Amino acid sequence: MANNIHDAILAGEFDFENAAASATEVESSLGADIDLFKGEKLDSLRGVPFLIVGGTYREKFMDGKKTDFVTVIAVIASEKVLETRRVRVTGKEPWFPLQTFGINDGSTGIRRQLTSILHNEGHAVVVEEGTVIKESGGLGECSWDTRVSEWDKYNIGEYSEKPDKTTGVMLGTWDFSLEKGIYCPRGIRTSTYRNKWNKDVTTRYLA
Repeated sequence: MANNIHDAILAGEFDFENAAASATEVESSLGADIDLFKGEKLDSLRGVPFLIVGGTYREKFMDGKKTDFVTVIAVIASEKVLETRRVRVTGKEPWFPLQTFGINDGSTGIRRQLTSILHNEGHAVVVEEGTVIKESGGLGECSWDTRVSEWDKYNIGEYSEKPDKTTGVMLGTWDFSLEKGIYCPRGIRTSTYRNKWNKDVTTRYLA
């Protein structure tokens, strides 16, 4: 009988279910085992209502500078609500009613919108009181693009920092859960355009 997992796999004796049951489980800051929607799967939520229940803002160090993105945690509407919104469910969709899912976004779309909502609802203070807020502009030009580590206050959830494994630069993370949620009755909308490098880019927005 094999003494370790590697030998068990080679001997054809590996039982994944038993191995997973006794293994050390990774702790996720998302707080749930969720399916991340991206690309065409995310675009399938155009017109499909869902409720944002929380998420995580996370900084990373890339190309010599800090940036951040948000992982949104949301739940697709019930069959009753989908019927009310005239969303037909055939069973062939890449999602199902009441499914919990995630969206990663660091753009001028979903992340910017969500940050604005969280600030205006008082869940966090993105800029200091009295600061003139710039509502638009390219990435980094809008007040809502401010990195999570530079926010003034975090009124819900938990903010923490830890060093980047490679550079040692301190990176911020903010986990939050919403008591009432943020309702997106039309799911998402998309905008596809040509960027300055003459490539097609799609930005997704809450709708």
